Amino acid sequence: MYNTEFNVKYHDIEQELVLKLKNKTSDKHLDENLNEIFDEASDEEYEYDTQDILDICDKLYRDELLSVFYAENMFDDKIEKGMEYIYNTLMINPDLTSIINDMKNILYLDELTTHLNIKGENKNNLDENIRNIVLYTLFSQNVFYITHKCICQQLCVGVVDNDLLVELRKHTVTVLTNRDIKNN
Repeated sequence: MYNTEFNVKYHDIEQELVLKLKNKTSDKHLDENLNEIFDEASDEEYEYDTQDILDICDKLYRDELLSVFYAENMFDDKIEKGMEYIYNTLMINPDLTSIINDMKNILYLDELTTHLNIKGENKNNLDENIRNIVLYTLFSQNVFYITHKCICQQLCVGVVDNDLLVELRKHTVTVLTNRDIKNN
């Protein structure tokens, strides 16, 4: 149902390519005399830019997401069933449950639902939608590389390293609120 043996690399590759591009750009501006040499050499190599990196890593992310769920394409039922299984597995761990509940609290403004008097089936629908947003956030490109490590540790050894939990919390809050939190 979930491939814990798979090594998710899209984020590391993206970081490496961005660093190489940044260094290449800064090297290019270091010495104007070397520019001519650099330009001649670069004609022989493939030049890539930030958009190329984003495109490559987006494709890698999608391929890796498919691979961990043994899915054929993004519409494969294996992904939805696998995510459901993983969600229930993560909820067994109190630390991961805390992170998931914090994510829900960011999305679920209790005062607002009380003020709007949301009850019954509407409340259930809202709760289900929020749960789905949390799940999709955990498997989003911005967070999946961390989520995968947490899932592997939870499934294989039954606990998740505290530093990894801190990183997961930080990145999920950043994605949901569009702002960074400080490490505690």
